[in-house]
Amino acid sequence: MMYHDILPVKQVPYDLTPTELRQHFEQIKSSQVTPISLDRLMDHLRTGSLLPEKPILLTFDDGYGGHYRYAYPLLKEYGYPAVFSIHTSWVGVNVGRTHVSWQELKTMAHDPLVTIASHSQTHPALTRLSNQKLAQEVVDSKKILEARLDRPVKYFTYPYGFHDARVKQAVAKAHYLAALAYALPTERFANQSTDLLSLARFEKAQLAKVLPQAWGGAPSTQCK
Repeated sequence: MMYHDILPVKQVPYDLTPTELRQHFEQIKSSQVTPISLDRLMDHLRTGSLLPEKPILLTFDDGYGGHYRYAYPLLKEYGYPAVFSIHTSWVGVNVGRTHVSWQELKTMAHDPLVTIASHSQTHPALTRLSNQKLAQEVVDSKKILEARLDRPVKYFTYPYGFHDARVKQAVAKAHYLAALAYALPTERFANQSTDLLSLARFEKAQLAKVLPQAWGGAPSTQCK
């Protein structure tokens, strides 16, 4: 599932209030669905290791201040793991919307519940960049995050979900193990993804539709 900002008062449809996010977590809990880490999903997709009967992966994009102030405390309260995808140029920048500071991000990164993924440096449409600019966005963001957080960054999230064979090749060359994608109208489950460099997601508005279909499944051999 893909989430964006968490705010007391929503500004755009992508936003949720803290109360609404809690309601989502309660729906997950009451449906007996188990949030899992991206590492655990990767193990399943690569080796067929077992997942809970009804697994779900929670992801939060763009490193908003509401992620630290509202989403992270709720994740800790429920014991739910999640992925936070960060574009480095906006860390600590509070023009317009607030964004997490480096200290807040480091606190989160050192929590076992949290996986930090790179979301590029400046959040451009990567498919429109030159090879040089593409490499810079993909490689430098990883280096910056790892240096500032003292943690390995193994995963990438495509800005706007835009990716193609050239972008995926750049991500692989930068030594990411997998990448999160997103595209309408082709939202799909992770095991329906074409490969590990284009892991599919659903937008948060689809939660009620997705929960009854959550299924750990048989050992997977679809993503290589």
